[in-house]
Amino acid sequence: MSITTTSKRIALVLLLVTAYSFTLIAGKATLLNHTKLSPCIESIYLYNFREADSLCRKNFHSSDTEYQIVQLNLNWWKMISGYDKTLCHKGISAIFQRAMAIGSDTPTDTEQFLIIVAGIFQLRADSYMGKKTSAMRNALKILPHYKRVLGDAQKYDEFTFLAGIYNYGLGAISAKHPFMFPAFFVFPDPNPTLGYTQLIACEKRGNLLLQQESCYFRYKIGMEIREEPQLAYTIVENMCKIYPSNPILSIEKIKTLKKLGKPIKEESNSLSNKLTQQKGLESSQKGYLLSIVDEMRQ
Repeated sequence: MSITTTSKRIALVLLLVTAYSFTLIAGKATLLNHTKLSPCIESIYLYNFREADSLCRKNFHSSDTEYQIVQLNLNWWKMISGYDKTLCHKGISAIFQRAMAIGSDTPTDTEQFLIIVAGIFQLRADSYMGKKTSAMRNALKILPHYKRVLGDAQKYDEFTFLAGIYNYGLGAISAKHPFMFPAFFVFPDPNPTLGYTQLIACEKRGNLLLQQESCYFRYKIGMEIREEPQLAYTIVENMCKIYPSNPILSIEKIKTLKKLGKPIKEESNSLSNKLTQQKGLESSQKGYLLSIVDEMRQ
């Protein structure tokens, strides 16, 4: 395997796990039924997984793209919250495999979006489980689909979101690791400024899924790639205000405070008390989350 090929694979995985320049910032239409989808996503961010699953099964058929999107999110949030990681990983993998199976030479725009999103969740899950080889392999599987979506970013809000990840995410990676970018000679140059604007535009479109995912990626890119903890803190602090019952967001907020060199005792003690009193969490999940808080105090 050549160095160029290896660099291309590594950079692609970094981009998609973190989680074209276009003249139009936001899409003209949407692919998904956000009216029914938004309550499911909101329940997940409110950390009410049972309610989210119940709404999902009520609002959608199991074959609907929206159903698959909710289940991907549920499995991911459960995975990082101390639930059975292997089971959650299998759930994400099953959806990704089904999405890849429906993909043909000319999948519909909705199928295209599902394939890419399922692939991103698969890469997240693989990386979280330490399956680096699998992450590389799956990145190559979705590459042709991702390239096609980039060319149609102006058509839909959902495609604008994916383009924003490309422009802002790859732009950040190429700035931090310039030796990797020559491997992307077949891709258009990323435009970080436009990518940031595209993600901001998605956050203002009223679609809760794109709002929260855009915030999440801006946070992750700012925190882990661009190394801008103050910006990351501003983003995650706002998300915590909207969803105070979400302990994962609170944990991320404490991480940014720690990286900024600010005291975390008050925030960590407050979160520990909330977790102890929080209803709906099984003892194993409470113990898992409390252990993360304790570790951050060290």
